[in-house]
Amino acid sequence: MSLDSQPGRSRPASRVDPALAFGISLFIALAVTWPALIGAMHGTVDIVQAGVHLLVAEAVAWAGCYAVGSLMYGYAHGAGAGTPAAQAPALTAGATPQLRATDAPAGIEVAPSALEPGPDATATFDAA
Repeated sequence: MSLDSQPGRSRPASRVDPALAFGISLFIALAVTWPALIGAMHGTVDIVQAGVHLLVAEAVAWAGCYAVGSLMYGYAHGAGAGTPAAQAPALTAGATPQLRATDAPAGIEVAPSALEPGPDATATFDAA
């Protein structure tokens, strides 16, 4: 029995790694509740109260890690999604391409000898 409403469709990949979010939030919750846990070990804080502190801190830290992870995923994968990719205009037969703004001005002509192969740049010249 499938629980999917559309059995032929696969589920998209998770946006946030749940194990990573849990691991980070566990370290945050332990850091936040460390005084209560130390107090429980020394007998100054009830173990149930320290456990509730840890559970609440874990839930809040997990929600925060998941929210930050979702924002980071959204910014990483959504960059440029709203703008279409620039496409070169199609040329018709016999048409010449237009110059870009960074191209040389049309009035400058290049001598044909500039396009011919010449001596290597590392060639040495005799001193006269």
